[in-house]
Amino acid sequence: MRLFRRSEVVPVDVRERAGLARRTPVLASGQADDGRWLLGTPDALVVVGADVLRLPWSEVQSVDWDGDEGRLLITGVGTFGQPRPRHGFRLTEQGLLLQLVRERVQASIVLQRRFPVERRRGFTVIGRRTAGGPIAWMVEYDDGIDPADSGVGRLVEEALARARDDVGE
Repeated sequence: MRLFRRSEVVPVDVRERAGLARRTPVLASGQADDGRWLLGTPDALVVVGADVLRLPWSEVQSVDWDGDEGRLLITGVGTFGQPRPRHGFRLTEQGLLLQLVRERVQASIVLQRRFPVERRRGFTVIGRRTAGGPIAWMVEYDDGIDPADSGVGRLVEEALARARDDVGE
């Protein structure tokens, strides 16, 4: 039994504007109330509106759904010290799209491990599967942990080495 089936409702011009390769399946899709299309592919969420935005699953930090508002909020991984990118969509119907987005984001996580630095604060090492590439390694710091601190830097290097070793890299 297949969990997701190819979407039949995506207009041809939307698929063409998305720049998807001919054989790339659209596993689930939805349309926002502002006319943008959200196309869930095996590798990314592709948003087609005036511009095209491609969000690889490995670069999506979190997905939040407000059923009362019909609002999907996608938060990107981002860069340390910068606000995380956020993308909000009010969907006319969620269909299988929400289920696909959550499943693909979770499936991209190979390893997630917490490391303490002081008391309850520390950092988390996260390894994410990329589309056909090597594992992307990220470090998420708790508030109050300074990544520029040499002691923290040493701990992060050791943690990343252990994590890579654990997954056979």
